[in-house]
Amino acid sequence: MAIATDIRKTLADSTPFHAVVGAGDLAVEKIRGVPEQVAGIAAKAPKLDVAKLKATKIDVPKFEMPKFDVSAVPTDPKVIREKVAGTANDVQDFAKTQYGKARVQVETQYGKAGDYAERLREIYAELAARGQKIVEERLGTQDDAAAAPRPAVAQPPAATEPAAAPAPKPAKPAARKAPAKRPAKKTPPPAE
Repeated sequence: MAIATDIRKTLADSTPFHAVVGAGDLAVEKIRGVPEQVAGIAAKAPKLDVAKLKATKIDVPKFEMPKFDVSAVPTDPKVIREKVAGTANDVQDFAKTQYGKARVQVETQYGKAGDYAERLREIYAELAARGQKIVEERLGTQDDAAAAPRPAVAQPPAATEPAAAPAPKPAKPAARKAPAKRPAKKTPPPAE
């Protein structure tokens, strides 16, 4: 009985336990509302006209690959070098701007993470309070029932006939003898 009391006290004072109970209660509450939501969605959903869908024709535009003019490719090394240098500068500028954007994004996300953590703490506290309320209500009813006097259990009437002697136990089979120990074989030492 003391173990049950200890477990009850441990669970009654446990915030994680209260949060789990509160989450379960919230889930049950939300699930109970699902049939009404489904009925409402079904009533609002438009009816499909299958014949109209089959009659609809979709025109897919044709795509043609652009022609590539080989004569426009520069062959002069100076022109190629300038284009490559310009492209390298463009890539470097692009990388710098992307680094700046990424840094701003990380700082923004870091701030949002703090906000999310705070919101999670609030939700956890709300669930724990909800669970604690349920546990206190439930344990309160059990404590009241435990405190109420229990009806006495009627004892069966004592037997007037003398009890029969217990049946004799069957004899155990004779124990086997352990096999005799054999002497260990001696092996000659390896020749060098």
